[in-house]
Amino acid sequence: MSASAAGGFGVGPATSFQLDYMGYAVEWSPFDATRLAVSSAQHFGIVGQGKQYVLQMQGGLLVPTAVFDTQDGVYDCTWSEAIDTHLAFALGNGSVCVSAARGHTAAGRCRSMPNLRT
Repeated sequence: MSASAAGGFGVGPATSFQLDYMGYAVEWSPFDATRLAVSSAQHFGIVGQGKQYVLQMQGGLLVPTAVFDTQDGVYDCTWSEAIDTHLAFALGNGSVCVSAARGHTAAGRCRSMPNLRT
């Protein structure tokens, strides 16, 4: 599967980026129209690992600026509406990871909060 970006945000012509796993969610940054987050899971989400990507439009190409590898599939993501680098994403084991994606690496490790269920 490839994540595609159209020119609707003023970022130029359509482009694509090939994911390692099946894609599940795509969220544009509310602060930067050239930045998006893509959630993915191995083996179509049935079993296996996952990856959370942060992609940036650069010169007409989608370039990964941060990649979070997880032990479970990643099924959803959202950007913070208060802090431009904060990203939250949901894993198959029921946990939510919150992390800051800056530059070409993820700042710190993914912070897991597994006991949020009521």
